[in-house]
Formats: sequence, C-alpha cells, structure tokens
Amino acid sequence: MHAMVRGCAINRDLSSVPDALSAEAVEARLACVLQMTVVASIVLSRSKAIQSRMRAHPAFQVSTQCGLETNPFQLAEVAVSGEQPANTFVQVASTTGLKRRHGNINQDCVVARCDDRGRWSLIVADGHGKCGHQVAAHLCAILPDLLEKAIQTDHPTDSIKKAFAEAEADLEAAAVENGFDLITSGASVVTASLTEEGTCLASCGDSQALIVDAEGIITTSRQHKAHDTKEQQRIVAAGGSIKVERPRCRNTVMSRVYGRRSYGLAMSRSFGDLCVKPVGVVAEPSVSVARHDKALLILGSDGLFEFLAPVEVLATLRSSRKEELASALVQEAQSRWERNEAGLYCDDVSCLLVGPDCLSDFLDNPRVRQPALLVNPFGAESYDGPVGAY
Repeated sequence: MHAMVRGCAINRDLSSVPDALSAEAVEARLACVLQMTVVASIVLSRSKAIQSRMRAHPAFQVSTQCGLETNPFQLAEVAVSGEQPANTFVQVASTTGLKRRHGNINQDCVVARCDDRGRWSLIVADGHGKCGHQVAAHLCAILPDLLEKAIQTDHPTDSIKKAFAEAEADLEAAAVENGFDLITSGASVVTASLTEEGTCLASCGDSQALIVDAEGIITTSRQHKAHDTKEQQRIVAAGGSIKVERPRCRNTVMSRVYGRRSYGLAMSRSFGDLCVKPVGVVAEPSVSVARHDKALLILGSDGLFEFLAPVEVLATLRSSRKEELASALVQEAQSRWERNEAGLYCDDVSCLLVGPDCLSDFLDNPRVRQPALLVNPFGAESYDGPVGAY
C-alpha cells in the first residue's frame, strides 16, 4: 500500500494533461488515479469503522496514556470513566523506562473495560520502534470492541483470532492514513476476556498474563520467541534468520528475527513490523481458556516479567499495601532491571491487576501462598540449542 501510493506521482486535475502525451501515457495516469482512489476508499472505510466502534460507551473503563516524552521511571496518567463494578479490584500502573539520556517515551498502553453485562476486556500493548507508541495506542483503542464482539460468539477462541487479524488490518490502514511508520515499528499484545465460562487469554509477542486461582494454580499465556521450536521452524521455512544469545545478566536466552535488512525483532509474533512479516513473523495470537470460580489476573508488558517469576510476583503483592499493589510490582521490576543491567537500561514497565475486592484475603489463602501448579497450556518453551545465527 505504501509503495502504491508513493509510486503515483500524478496531477489530479486531468484537464491539465499536456496534449503531447500519448494515449498510453494518459491511460497509465488514469489507472494510477484509480489505484489511489481504491486505496483511499479502503483507508477511509476502515477509518469510519474504527470511529463507529469508538462511539460505544462502556459501563466502566480505565486506561493509561502513552506516547508522551517524560523523565525515566515517571508514572503514566490514568483515565477512569464510568462506575467500577462492585466487589471487583482494579489497579493499573505504567512507567517510562530508561532507554536514552533524553527523549524517553513510554510506549506501553493499558486498558481495562467492563461492559454493562459484567464482561471484562483487558489489554496490555507494548510498542517498539520509532512509532511503537502510536501502534500500541491504536490497538488499545480498537481491540476492546473487537474482543467484546468475539466472546459473544459460539466459538470465542476462533473469533478472538479473527479479532486480532482485523486489528492488524485496521492498524495497517491507520498507518497509511496517518503516516506513521509500520515497517520497523510494532507492538506486542496480551489480552484477557472474562466470560461466564471462564477467562480467554490471547497473546501475540512477549507480553504476558497470569491467572492465579483460589486453588493455587497459576495459568500463563504464551510468550512468542524465535528460539521456540515451532516458531523457529516457521521463520526459517519462510526464509528468515534467527540469532540466539545467552547474555550474562540473564538466566534465559534471547533471540531475534532478521529478514532482508538489519532490523532484528526480539519476538516471533507481533502487530506491525512489516519488514519481517515476509519471513514468518505473524500477528496471530495463541489463545487458551481457563475455567475458575475466583481468580486474580495479572497482565504486564515484558518489562514487568523479564526478571520476575510468577511466584515472585505473588510474593511482592503479599508484602505490599492494597492501595499500591500495581505500583509496587512495577517498582520491584524496575529494581530488578537496575541490578541486572547495571543501571544503564530499563524497559517500560506496565501492570494491570483485576481480581476480587477482598484481594488481601485472597493472597493470604494458604493455597495461593504456596502455588501448587504452574500451567502453560502450550507446553514448555525451554531452549537447549546452540548459540549463534541460523
């Protein structure tokens, strides 16, 4: 779409076409005009669809503001609308990381929405690249409505995958319409949709969600990394290359996907990042359903979970005041970044908590204090292969 628009250097007033032009040249210009008109109409129709969805007013919504240039570790502003549902605990915190001396921008965006029937849609979008904050903000604007529609179908898992595909299409149209980069900019997204049947987790990238139920079972969403066997196979088959490293400051490996340019993406699935889409990077989510009576949901960007294991997340929550749980988790994550990166770098860190109002009692439950089981519906994602490029 980008190349199509830029390639049409035309005069829109055809009456001014010089007489000397051949019939073939006039026909070529007319074809170019038609091409641009089709592109513009697609963009406009998708833009109107986005605006139509945005007219819906949720019963309750809390969201963070992203894209502002701030000092490192500054908390993002939080907007709240509507009345918070009774017997429900909701907290959010998002902070700018330490990525450069000047011009630090928080590229995380968080939104939690509850409709008038008590159905929740929770989203954390972690942008990256020059325009990552615009990508994250756009996704947080359109995904709540798409998810609400998806969970009302007979097959919510398939419908959520379709919702992610529609969000990617909307994002690409918005990039054309508004002129922001989507070639080397993108976002990782994790969502949770609460229904009467249970909680649907969907992830695309390396953001993560945890479900902690009253039986002490922790269910995690999937993080998409290129060194995972199935992800690796898809990328290599599409002509991509992968570089795997074992940094001294980390207990796990790091991997990046490369296409035909030097841009290396630190995840195997994402929204945007069009330069690596031809080599196997996709915007398709991994979706799972967890059934529980009472649970705490913890959603975060990879900055939250990079150095914090699930049991450490729960320990931090138990030792913190109820009024400051989300910010306490963010601060603990930042301290881990400082220790592991020698104070030279810290990612943006965002956290969203939704659970029962009596959260202190929930966390003090003996089964929650000593979780019995950590469930990954997609299996282990360990890596025992060689370090290097392949």
